[in-house]
Amino acid sequence: MTMEQPVSPRQRFTRAFLPWVVATGAIVLYLLTLSHWVTSNSLGHTAKVSGWSWQPEFYEPLYWLLTYPFHWLPARLIPLALNAFSAVCAALTLGLLARSVALLPHDRTHAQRQKEHGEYSLLSLPAAWLPPLLAVLVCGLQLTFWENATAASNEMLNLLLFAWVIRCLLEYRLEERDSWLIRAAFVYGLAMTNDWAMLGFLPAFLVALVWVKGLSFFNLRFLTRMALIGLAGMLLYLLLPLVQSLDHSTGIPFWPALKANVGSQTGVVIALLKNRRGELTLLSLTSLLPVFIMGIRWASYFGDSSPLGVTLATVMFHVVHGLFLIACVWVALDPPFSPRNKGFGLPFLTSYYLGALSVGYFSGYFLLVFGGSGGRFKRLPGYLQVFNTAVTSGIWLLLLLVPLALVYRNVPQIRTTNGPMLGQYAALLAQGLPTQGAVLLSDDARRLWLLQSLAARNGTGGDDVFLDTDALKYPGYHAYLKKTYQKRWPFDSPKDFRRLVRDTTIVRLIYTLGQSNTLYYAHPSFGYYFEFFYPEPHGLTFKLNPYTTNLFMPPPLTQAQIEENEAFWTKAEHEEIDPLLAAILPPDPTRKFGLVDGLIARAHLTLPPNREAVALGVLYSKSLSYWGVEMQKAGQLAQAAVHFDRAKHLNPNNRAAEINLDVNSSLSAGPAAARRSAIKVEDEFGPDIRNWDDALVVNGPYDEPNFCFQLGMAFLRGGNYRQGAAEFARAKDLEPGNLPARLWLGQLYVANHLADAALDLTEEIHSSPDRFALGRTNQIPLLMVETSAHLAKNDVPGAQAVVQRVVAKYPGDDEILSAATKVFITYGRYSNALQTVEQQLKIAPENPNALLSKGFVCIQLNEFDQAIPPLSKVISLQSTNYSALLSRAIAYLRSEQWDPARRDYEVLQKAFPTSYQIYFGLGEIAYRQKDTNAAVRNYQLYLANSPTNTPEFQSVKKRLQDLKLPEP
Repeated sequence: MTMEQPVSPRQRFTRAFLPWVVATGAIVLYLLTLSHWVTSNSLGHTAKVSGWSWQPEFYEPLYWLLTYPFHWLPARLIPLALNAFSAVCAALTLGLLARSVALLPHDRTHAQRQKEHGEYSLLSLPAAWLPPLLAVLVCGLQLTFWENATAASNEMLNLLLFAWVIRCLLEYRLEERDSWLIRAAFVYGLAMTNDWAMLGFLPAFLVALVWVKGLSFFNLRFLTRMALIGLAGMLLYLLLPLVQSLDHSTGIPFWPALKANVGSQTGVVIALLKNRRGELTLLSLTSLLPVFIMGIRWASYFGDSSPLGVTLATVMFHVVHGLFLIACVWVALDPPFSPRNKGFGLPFLTSYYLGALSVGYFSGYFLLVFGGSGGRFKRLPGYLQVFNTAVTSGIWLLLLLVPLALVYRNVPQIRTTNGPMLGQYAALLAQGLPTQGAVLLSDDARRLWLLQSLAARNGTGGDDVFLDTDALKYPGYHAYLKKTYQKRWPFDSPKDFRRLVRDTTIVRLIYTLGQSNTLYYAHPSFGYYFEFFYPEPHGLTFKLNPYTTNLFMPPPLTQAQIEENEAFWTKAEHEEIDPLLAAILPPDPTRKFGLVDGLIARAHLTLPPNREAVALGVLYSKSLSYWGVEMQKAGQLAQAAVHFDRAKHLNPNNRAAEINLDVNSSLSAGPAAARRSAIKVEDEFGPDIRNWDDALVVNGPYDEPNFCFQLGMAFLRGGNYRQGAAEFARAKDLEPGNLPARLWLGQLYVANHLADAALDLTEEIHSSPDRFALGRTNQIPLLMVETSAHLAKNDVPGAQAVVQRVVAKYPGDDEILSAATKVFITYGRYSNALQTVEQQLKIAPENPNALLSKGFVCIQLNEFDQAIPPLSKVISLQSTNYSALLSRAIAYLRSEQWDPARRDYEVLQKAFPTSYQIYFGLGEIAYRQKDTNAAVRNYQLYLANSPTNTPEFQSVKKRLQDLKLPEP
């Protein structure tokens, strides 16, 4: 029990009972406005407690420990239990705030010391309850605090610990019992393990200890006790690393886990101090700075003891205190420079808490100085009495107006955030899924958690398997899947936790799952899965259908599929999206403001759109833009335009929807879309998006010829050929004169054994030479596509005819002949290649590339003696042409000219000392010349450097075994 000096009933109420009254009122308010399910902020905590998050727990050990019993609750009750836990933490925090404000000393300035003569200088006015209550209202009704109080948040627990430490420091000032500082040190140690911000506040905490303790702080015994008790609290750092090291399924040792926790905290603090110093300084002006000001016991004057000097100092204090009071109240209403708007994604509840503490102190200052009655004073002039009454009335007015303003601004936001929007989105996600079990994939773990939360609430989804595709590369995730789904997960987890799982292994895994399960994707996506499956839209989700052998690109949607999805979106737009837009769209700038809204606008307190609604708007916008593209592909332009327009309103930064809408207008006006300027498409992705991956993840597909073509090229660079072909095909459809898209599409047709489709494309190009502006430059890729298509069909005469036609049109063109040579070589038509390369050499007898090609072709035709002269000519022209040197070495070797072959190989060996092809050649020469030692040495070097999964490797290995003499 706290032993205090005798106080009046009024003071006892303010310090002892008011905190409990405040806490009771707060818990009632927060329970009435509590989120009954999950929100965006609480989803991650719910997933961890429910066991849906696979990642090992390294961070926030105190929150993990206190919420661990919730694991035993039914899954449907966990979100509500976690939300209620945050509400309790918030209520206790406000109770501590009321107590702390009541304990603030009011002897900091000369004016206060004249009015307050109590033993501890605690506010003893009849209205002493007003500052704690005002501080609580400012803090408790502030939007960020309210959000974290009504949905699961570890931030509220962190703030409770922070508030407890401040209370301990203030209690010590009254009683001067070291036990309060010992408690503060222990709780601070606990708080450091749970909150990186406490690491940043550590210097301030040490300064505060020195400030309240004085010189006795440096007592060795006291310092030792404080250090030991603080370290005792910090022992909680060891909890989660110990838990993870004992869980063999994670494969995480103790020390790396501990390093991950501590390293992440220090990393965040250092990064903020290094990169966000300006914002932190701005936030400290209404949090740390006013606390610093109230902590100093100021002198009566500053070097000037005259009545005028004292008066000026007093006036200055009044002005500074007034400015701080206004600024701290203003910040609670979230102007543009508030922690919410300048906090770069972090809640910074401690800033709001310190600001509310300052509001309590400064409001008490004005009540005391301008309304207190302690001591004997001369009768004040009438104008001063009026001024004092105005000041104190202003503080009472703050008690009325500030809560009203906060409620007016924040209640709609809380209703929206904690309302049904997220649940409606989850229900729409689930609507497209089958009732029987399915494997549901997503690049976004939060969508999976949302569906798992919905399934837990509805008591469904017991047979579903939820896969985070981004996590499949981590061995620990496979161990989690095996542990969670047991027999339903038919794959063994990797034994080596240090190596990432290969992409090819992941693709095989998903493909195998698709053989015996129905696969669904929770959103539009792209990547290597979609090389084996094509998406079939069902509202917000997509069924993955495997490509059949005769299907290269996704088939067009059927009329039944179009009608199903149109019905889904029509209903969703009326029932869910229209209300969502009301929370996203800014107020109409043409409307007339009422009195309250006008005052709010003049104070720069215009409330931004609800963050939960904005986040959902981005998700809906991407899906709507995707469906709009599908409708545009189906030729239903009017419906597509509606979807694009709605997507643009849901996410004004969605450049894909904006560009697609422009194309839609152009298509509606004529038979072909107007091609946008061929600029770098990355410049049109929108804010904070610099690459295709981010653009597609955030915005959805782009249905514009230039964008489609560039995306197709990006898919090709990533080895996603089906998706690249689909983009080239769409660019071709949108812009009938797009020759590059047709040529790349033709190459992909040939590569995928669709030679007839490629020839159809080339025939279309030849039939309209003016539309495609055929010239010498684009004749080369056209030649390669057309020749390759004929050769793929084993139509050699047709390929020769194509080459002869182009050569006749452009006689003496080396590049055209070179392209034809490459195609013939690619398809193993070496005799035809020799003809074209001879034509090249007639034009330029010393053409190194043509000479090299002739040498290569002659080797393939086993005409080794004819291969050597052109290769020697290349080497005489380019002494460092190692390709020619290697080809000549091979020709010498196969023509059994051992000595010149060895000389070429030895030159190559000096340039490429680890090339296994060279050691194979040297080994073969030594073997043929019966030089056993040299053969063994070179074969050993070959085996040391070559791939092990080739027939050549096995042949060399066997020969080496035969060459080695048996041991005596």
